[in-house]
Amino acid sequence: MAVPGSCPSTVAPSAGHPPICLADASGGAGSQDMLRPHLVLFGDSITEQSFRPGGWGAALADTYSRKADIVVRGYGGYNSRWALFLIQRIFPLVGLPPVATTIFFGANDAALPGRTSQRQHVPVEEYRQNLKTIVNHLKDCSKSMVILLITPPPIDEDGRERYARLASLLLLNCSCLLSKL
Repeated sequence: MAVPGSCPSTVAPSAGHPPICLADASGGAGSQDMLRPHLVLFGDSITEQSFRPGGWGAALADTYSRKADIVVRGYGGYNSRWALFLIQRIFPLVGLPPVATTIFFGANDAALPGRTSQRQHVPVEEYRQNLKTIVNHLKDCSKSMVILLITPPPIDEDGRERYARLASLLLLNCSCLLSKL
């Protein structure tokens, strides 16, 4: 039994962020007892496919089993521009916000103009602004939500590096965590 005021299930602090309590704070009986904290994975097809065998989403679900629900909001082919149309529905300003959210866009944004995937291309400055808009919306949803920006995956094209660098620079201005792939 947990001591009142303590947290029986805590995620360790990192990068200057406080520990996250994954336990129900209400402590009372009723429908709130059925609600578990949730972590949202928001991104493109890399996020969408994260629950495949050996995927990073599946690994998170295993790690947080019985502590938190992992909610996948991955949209194959989407870029940061198209993600802006989703944030109000996925992250409403009212209700129970997630304790943490990953933002994993950039692979499609960095598609090169003049190729078959050029309609997914988002200029690098617009990509930066789109990420900033998403982060600001999440902060409006919850001041305590941990936000983890994940940079686009590495490949042998210089274009992807510019997008990864901008996501890294945004980290300095938004008090987010960063995972560079």
